[in-house]
Order: sequence, then structure tokens, then C-alpha cells
Amino acid sequence: MLNDTVWFTEISNGKFRINSRAIYRNLSSEIVTKLAQNLSVSEILDWIKNETIEAFRKKDSQNPQVGALNKAIGGWNELIATSLLS
Repeated sequence: MLNDTVWFTEISNGKFRINSRAIYRNLSSEIVTKLAQNLSVSEILDWIKNETIEAFRKKDSQNPQVGALNKAIGGWNELIATSLLS
């Protein structure tokens, strides 16, 4: 995991936005490796989600909000699909 300080942005009242593109960009070389190893998209999404949760716990000692995490997962799914098609 690279510098996770850009992974989250505080928006208000202690709530954080997950910067899904920054996370994807930071993990992109590992994602490419996992794609080359024929891991399924759902396995890769689970891995990215777990990396994000772990980084958030280190930063804020709790799990990210479910809605923010689900939105990020949707974005990662689109990015992986685009990567596979290109």
C-alpha cells in the first residue's frame, strides 16, 4: 500500500469520502498482476475493498461507511471492466 493519505478526504462531521480513483491508481500495478493471474473481478474487488478498509481503520480506527464503500466498489468495477476491454 502506498501513501494512503490521499485515499480519504474528510467532508464533514468526521465523515470521509473514499477517493476510489486514487486508490485504484495506487494499487494499479498489483491489480494488473492479479488480472494476469486470472483472478476473477469479484476477487480483485474484494481485495481492493479489504485494502481500503484496512487503510481506513489505520486512519480512523473504524470501518468506512457502507454507502461510501459501495460507491467506491462500483467505481472500481467500472475501471476494471474498462481495463479488461482495452
